[in-house]
Order: sequence, then C-alpha cells, then structure tokens
Amino acid sequence: MTRHPQPDTSGATKGPKIIVQYRQKSAKVYELESNGAALAVRICHVDETASSNGWRVDAQARLEDPRSVEGWGTTAADALGELARAWNAHHPALRAFDWEAIARVLHVVQAI
Repeated sequence: MTRHPQPDTSGATKGPKIIVQYRQKSAKVYELESNGAALAVRICHVDETASSNGWRVDAQARLEDPRSVEGWGTTAADALGELARAWNAHHPALRAFDWEAIARVLHVVQAI
C-alpha cells in the first residue's frame, strides 16, 4: 500500500471562487470568497449614449465595509483593472484582494 503525503493546508491561501452569481437590474453580480473574505463584484454594460466608457464594475467587501469602489472602462476587463487600482489605493482601509486571480476566475465564467 502506497501512501501519498497530504499537503499541509494550514497556512495555505485559498484562491478566489465564485459562491453565487445573479442578475440585479442591468448588472451581473458575482459573490466571491477569497482567503476567508467575501466580496461582491457587479459588472454592468452602460448604454453607449451615456457619458461613460461603456462598462462599469464595482465591488464591495461583504460584512466588513459598506463602501463600494468602482471602475470604468471600454471593456469589462478594463473596468475591473481600474477598479483594482482604485481599491488598492484605499489599502489598508480596505481588505487586500488578489485582483489578478479574481480577473482569471471572472474570465473563466465569461464575465469579463
């Protein structure tokens, strides 16, 4: 009988995963969990006639802080990148998240 060593997960970080996704008016909302923290990300395509770049993404850490941070861009991925920069500018007031990993997870489900 061969035993395979179990990886030590006591100090390991967990990448983000989508817990639930749903529509809210004209936006898709993705509630994610990352390293034990919850985050809600809303992605919305804005009417081209509006004075915007086309996509708006905002995020709010669940249960920690009622503030939301937003980003605008010509694509949903660009808007998420702007959101990440704005969010990180508020650190340490807002919890740090791995925005590149979040972008990969959202890309897999074709959200961005």
